[in-house]
Amino acid sequence: MHHECLGSLDFEDEAHGLRCTIRFGEGGRSMPSDYFEGTIERTDAAGGEPVVVSTVTGSWVGFVDFDKERYWDVRSSTAMRMWAAPAPLLSDSRARPDRGALAAGEYKAAQAAKTLLEEDQRRDRRLRQDASRGRVA
Repeated sequence: MHHECLGSLDFEDEAHGLRCTIRFGEGGRSMPSDYFEGTIERTDAAGGEPVVVSTVTGSWVGFVDFDKERYWDVRSSTAMRMWAAPAPLLSDSRARPDRGALAAGEYKAAQAAKTLLEEDQRRDRRLRQDASRGRVA
C-alpha cells in the first residue's frame, strides 16, 4: 500500500494580513514525493496584489526551510519517549479479552472472545447505519 500527500494547504492570519499556501507533491519526478514548497504573502487590506515575504520548502518527514534557512531537521530533533497511560480507558486495546487469552496461550478462548467482539462491532455498525438512514430501533 502506498499513500501520497498531494494538493495544497492554505493558512490565513487575517489579524496580520498574512497568507501561506503549501503545495505537496508538485516537484515532479525530480523531487521526492514527500517534498513541499510554498510562499507566505502579505495581503493588502485595500485589495492590492499580495507580496511574497517568505518562501518555505521541505519534506514533511525530514526538514523545513524558510528562505533557505533550516528551521527544523528531524536529524537534530530529540526523539520522544513512548509511554503507556497509567490509567487507560476501558476501550484501550490492551484490555481486549482476546488479547489476554492469546498472550496466555489459550487459543480457543482467544478465538471465541474475538468472535464475540467482531459480532458486537458488526451490530454497532448496523445500528449506526440504521440511525443515519432514519431507522431507529
